[in-house]
Amino acid sequence: MCTYSKCREWKVDEADGLINLYSMNLRKRPETSLICQYEVTKAIFNPFSPNIVLGATTSGYVLQWDIRAKQLPVAKSCLNQGGGHNHPVFGLAITGTQNAHNIVSVSNDGKVCQWSFGRLNEPIVSFNLKVALDPMNGVTQTEQIGITTMDFPEGEQDKFFVGSDDFGVYQCSFHLSPEQQHVSQAFYGHTAPVTKVSAHPRASQSEASAHSEHFSDLVLSSSMDWTVKLWSPKSKFEPLFTLENA
Repeated sequence: MCTYSKCREWKVDEADGLINLYSMNLRKRPETSLICQYEVTKAIFNPFSPNIVLGATTSGYVLQWDIRAKQLPVAKSCLNQGGGHNHPVFGLAITGTQNAHNIVSVSNDGKVCQWSFGRLNEPIVSFNLKVALDPMNGVTQTEQIGITTMDFPEGEQDKFFVGSDDFGVYQCSFHLSPEQQHVSQAFYGHTAPVTKVSAHPRASQSEASAHSEHFSDLVLSSSMDWTVKLWSPKSKFEPLFTLENA
C-alpha cells in the first residue's frame, strides 16, 4: 500500500488524495486505486477485515474505504465541531480484538480520538495530550504536544507511544486522569523532530520459552537528526543505543 498527495497540480480534475494497493503478482501497475478529495497522510489495512482500508488526511478527516465497493470512501469522520480533528492527522491505529475493535487517531495539535467502526460521526473518547512546562510564578504551565507519529505495542489497548516535533518521545495512556494529561513518561534524546516510533512486537510462545530475555518493552524512534534510538521505557529514560548516519 502506498499513499500519495496530489502530484500534478495542473490537473484540477484529479483527486487530491490517492492510495494505491499493489500485488506481488502484478508489479507494473496497482491492483486497486482509492481516491478522495483530501491529501492523505497515512493509510492502514484493517487486520480484522482485509477489505477495509482506513486513511487519515491533512484536513483532519478519518476515512474508510471498502475495496469491494468503489474508489471513493464509504465513511468519513466528523471534524472539530463534532468532537473530531481539525489539524492534520499523522497517527492511525486499530486496537482490540476480532469481535471488538476500535480506531485510534491522533492529530498534529495533540488531539487523540477513539472511534467505533460504523460510527465515525462522533468519537467515543477524545482528549488532548499535553506536557508540563517549568512552573512560572508558582503556576505549572502545560503545552500541547505536536504529534508526528504514533504506535501501540502489540495487543495493547491502553498504552501507546507518540513522537513529536519538539524532539520528544512520550508514553501515553487512555486511562490516566486529565490532571496527568494522559502522558505517563517523556523521553528526550533527539535534536530534531521525531519522524517515527515503533514498539517491539510481542514474542510468540515458542520464542518466549526459548529465550529468557524479553524485548517487548523496547521502542525505536527515528528523527530528522539522522539518528535512530532504542529505548527501554521500563528501565531508564536515556536511550539504550543510538544508530547514526555513517
